[in-house]
Amino acid sequence: MENKMNKFGLKRLLAVLAVAFACVCMWGCGFEEETHKEWAQFREGKKIIGFLSDSLVIVSDYRRWYEVSDDDGDIVSRGGIGRQALNFYNYRVQEKEPRWIDSIDNGLFDSFDYFGGQLSDSVIWGRNGNQMSFWKVHGQPYKINIQEIKDACTLKFDITKMRAWFDGSFVALNDNSLMRGGDSCQYAILDTIAGILAYKRLDENLEWIKKCNDVRVHQDKVECFIANIQQKKNVLVVDKVLKDSLKLENSPNGALFPMSLFGKYVSMGGGIFEFGDDYNYSYLGVYVINDGSLPAKSPRISFKDKNAGEIKY
Repeated sequence: MENKMNKFGLKRLLAVLAVAFACVCMWGCGFEEETHKEWAQFREGKKIIGFLSDSLVIVSDYRRWYEVSDDDGDIVSRGGIGRQALNFYNYRVQEKEPRWIDSIDNGLFDSFDYFGGQLSDSVIWGRNGNQMSFWKVHGQPYKINIQEIKDACTLKFDITKMRAWFDGSFVALNDNSLMRGGDSCQYAILDTIAGILAYKRLDENLEWIKKCNDVRVHQDKVECFIANIQQKKNVLVVDKVLKDSLKLENSPNGALFPMSLFGKYVSMGGGIFEFGDDYNYSYLGVYVINDGSLPAKSPRISFKDKNAGEIKY
């Protein structure tokens, strides 16, 4: 009788082990860890995306979400990002927090890049594939579908900036596109009404902007910005006419490069300038120390004001 019981016990043990092995192989039978998704408490990824006025800067950021264990609340895996926001900080006076925030209450799987750059005084553009977004201050992003075409060129380029152009359209560029030769596309025109992004080469009327580091249309005139490193100056040309030239010694910290346009403002070597109606540069007395592109630290962005000292956020 004892021998039979041992045999029966052995068979039962082998059966249990077989079931357990099958469960492991199939990742089932109640052994899989249960998780849920949680948004991080703090926002991250702060970066200067534009300037709204002579005292307010536009800073983009987002929240990250994680897979979290139901049992102990530990993070199991890193998820994606969302809840993107435009923050408006005073860069003249130190304050505790943003003046206000425009944020999106989106889902967990919205991977859209809303922060392409500043399109105009109060609009930020973004793009994912065949969709573009336009986020106006105090509003929500508006998306349109676009169709790409190539007009007299064959090789496209990655778009890094968009500026105002003629008849309500926008010109799309990157830092080197205007200088491309052969049959490579040099710029693109976005018609938001038709939903068409047309890549083009410069014709004889626009050949002169090939030397421009940045270009846009304002009051039906083409504004061309040239960073002349050899002569140590930045030049503004409007419809082929020289309007202003800012020399190295007149700029903050003796630096002019790189140069970035933000609506009616421009950053040259970190110094923030405003354009007057006469096209002259006017230095605001503020220098960007960290625009968010440096390694993440606290603060993520900071400014140096000649009157107020260092402003940190």
